[in-house]
Order: sequence, then structure tokens, then C-alpha cells
Amino acid sequence: MIFEHNQTLIVMLSFSYDPIGCTYAQEHAAYFSEKVNGVIETKSYKIRTTAIIPSYRYIGRHLRIKSKLTDFVYNCEQYHYPYFVDKSIPVDCHSMIGLVMRLLEPNNQNCRILVHCSAGIGRTGVFIALYYLIEAFQYGRILNVKQLVDTIRLYRAHLIQTVEQYEYIYRCLAEVAIHPCDGRSLDKFIEYCNNLLPTARLQDSTIYYDFKNRTKSIQPDTYLTTIIAQQHSNYNRNEIFVPYDYNRVILHSPSESTYINATKVTNIIKPTGTILTQEPMKSTLQPFFSMLLQEYKKFIIIVEQMEKSNYTETEFISQNQIKVNILSVHPSKNTFGNYYRSHKIKSNIRESDVFIFEYTGEWTNDGTYLPKNLEQFVRFVDRSIHHQRHMDSTRLGLVVHDRDGGTKAAFYCIVQNLFDRLLINGRIAIENFVTNICQQRKNALISFEQYIALHQIVCIWHNLKRRGALECIVNI
Repeated sequence: MIFEHNQTLIVMLSFSYDPIGCTYAQEHAAYFSEKVNGVIETKSYKIRTTAIIPSYRYIGRHLRIKSKLTDFVYNCEQYHYPYFVDKSIPVDCHSMIGLVMRLLEPNNQNCRILVHCSAGIGRTGVFIALYYLIEAFQYGRILNVKQLVDTIRLYRAHLIQTVEQYEYIYRCLAEVAIHPCDGRSLDKFIEYCNNLLPTARLQDSTIYYDFKNRTKSIQPDTYLTTIIAQQHSNYNRNEIFVPYDYNRVILHSPSESTYINATKVTNIIKPTGTILTQEPMKSTLQPFFSMLLQEYKKFIIIVEQMEKSNYTETEFISQNQIKVNILSVHPSKNTFGNYYRSHKIKSNIRESDVFIFEYTGEWTNDGTYLPKNLEQFVRFVDRSIHHQRHMDSTRLGLVVHDRDGGTKAAFYCIVQNLFDRLLINGRIAIENFVTNICQQRKNALISFEQYIALHQIVCIWHNLKRRGALECIVNI
């Protein structure tokens, strides 16, 4: 069926773990392996799990299905939600909302989705109803739960089995309507986290446990490898922040090496529109400009104030046989503070102008890697999106870097994705964006405080939007 109907997304709803008896329930015949590169074989097919991606209360798997009869290979993604008891409801609302919203992301819009539980009635019906209702809510349509349930029952009888499941749908919709962020009360969440931070109870908290599971990959080194980066250690400012082999930028010419410490990361507007890298050193300046040319990048975001000798300084450039004209440098003229400056340069490698937008605000130095002024940072990201739209309507030409190509640049990428998603329809699932970036760049998000700050930043964004203090109002 997956082959014939081109199903690219599979949603599996089960209750796989019994916390009372501390045993795993065997609801389903295992059609996937719990280990990366593990294989399950049937009479006609061989199914290999090529990747496992943890998220909040659900697990994503990449499956590679090969037909033994035709040798045809088909790739699909599976999302397994293992906290849904048969004829009951999930453990909370916002984790299910987060899963639905992940499937509603723009890159999944044309995908065919297969949903199943054990019998394909109760839990499956709940998920299908939530999927269509949340999608309708995002487009501002009138919601009629009873009418939708009656409609889906015309296609499959007895979908949604209990009154409790029916009421759960209403509770989820209420959470989506009330709260701007994945169905969770932001004020209560932030207050709870802030109360935990100064105490030893943090290590035992559910949120801390979920965060650690989310940011620590459960994939072995055979999948997320950094072999090439280790072989070119002289080109890395910091060995902690290096690209994975599977999504690194590979230079073609004209460069001494095909390696550069740069990662292609997805963004909400264009899947391959962003490159996350480090501030170039003298030895990597030529590869850096070669990358700009090769990847058609003309907009650079610098999220940390650059060193005095950098690629916008003529003295530094001339030592590397690269001629750069500094066309203009403009500090911010904003009543809120001097927190950014813009540059425009033209090099002999890339004839077109390159626009550079630099964040000059301060970052914490206590290991939390956060902007000291979150509102300034929100305004900076908002203004950055505004400039990107003005210069490149396709939003394909973005390079983001900090000094080491590490967690500050990754933090910016997450925030820009959040804002782009908010500008589309005002609904986000922060856990999905965090998981996504952590699977694409090593040590992308390394402090619990960063995760809390993302929720605070969403609150600040909404407050500024209500006050009319943002440059970007509607996504285009």
C-alpha cells in the first residue's frame, strides 16, 4: 500500500510503555527496527531504519523500504507517538498539537500521510480530526467538530470511539486558540522553568529530561559522523562546532580544499536556503568567498561582533590576494540602542554586492550563550528578515555565522525560523525547530537556558507585534 499510493509520511499511534509494570506493550507487529541501520524483513520487503530523530514525546524515523521482487527502493518518514492508550487519550495536549503542526509545515504540504494505531479507529480518528481542524484554524475557517467527525466516519466507520476522545479534541483546539506557542501556556511555562533554575530540582524535572533527550542524538556515530571535519582540523576555529558529513557544504572550485566548516540547514521559507558557518580565518578566506559564489549567497548575517581584523577590513583582505571594495558601513540609528550595523562589500571573486548585517549586542559569558538583551535580539532578527525580503524575494541567499560557527549562529537560525512561521499563521511548535537544527549541526543548542529563552522570545515578538513595533507584519 505504501508503494502503490506513494505514502511519504507515516503516523503511528500506540502505547508502547507501561510505567506501572515497567514493560513494553506489543500492540503492533514490528515493521521497523529500533536501531539505526537495523533491518526488518518480510516475505516481500526489507525495511531499514536509516535515522532516528527524538522529539518531544514522539520519535521520528527515516525508513528505507526495498522490494525483494523488483529491487525498487522507497524512502519515507515515520512519526511514532507512543503515549496514547487504546480507547483513551494522550498524556497531554501540546505534544499531540506539536506533532500535528510538524506535519502541517510547508515542506510536508504535498506529502501523502498514512495514519494508523492498532485497529485504525479510535486513536487514528482523533489524530485525523485534529489534523484537519488545526489546519482549518490556521486558515481562519469556522470549526465544526461534529460535522467533521460525521464526515470522516462516512469514509471509515466508528472513528473516535469514546466521549473522552471527543472532549480531548475540543481541549486541544482550545489550547491552540488560546496560546500562541504549540498549545502550551507560555507564562506558566516560563515561570515554572525560572523557578526551577536556581534549585537542585532542575535535574529531576520533566522539562529538563525532555530537553536533554531532544538535543542529544540517539543515533550512533555511523550516521552523524564528522570524519571530514576531523581530517581538516586546521580549518576549524573550534573542534566542538563542526559540520556533519551528510549535509556539509562541499566546494567545487576554485579552492585549495573541498572542505569548509559550513553546514546547509533548512529554513521555513526554502529548505536549502541557509548556510551556517564560522567567521573566516586568513587561511579560510578564499574558501569562504568561493562558497558565496558557488552557493549564490549574497546576504550574510553575523550574530556576534566580528574581530577587528575581519573580511570587511581592507588590510585583512589584501593579504589574501582578494580585492574587496567596502561600499558602505552603517551603524544602527535606533532609539532602542546601537545593536547592529550593516556593511555592503564587493569582491573580485563575486562581482555582485554582498550585504552584511551584523549584531553588535552583547552575549552572556556564563556558558548559557544568550543575548543579554532579548528584545534587542528580537528586533535584530525582525529587521534582518525585512532586509532579506527587500534584497532577495526568493530568500535563497543567506549565510549565518558567529565566531566559531556554533551555538549562537544556530540560535539565530531557530529564532528566524520561528518568526517566519509566526508570520505565516501565528502557530509554532518550538520543539520541532530545536530538534531540526540539532540534527543538522553538531552542538547546535547546548544550554537549557537557550531553550527557555526561545519561549520568552516568542512572548516578546507577540508583544512587539501588538504594539506595532515590528518591521515585518505579514509574510510574503
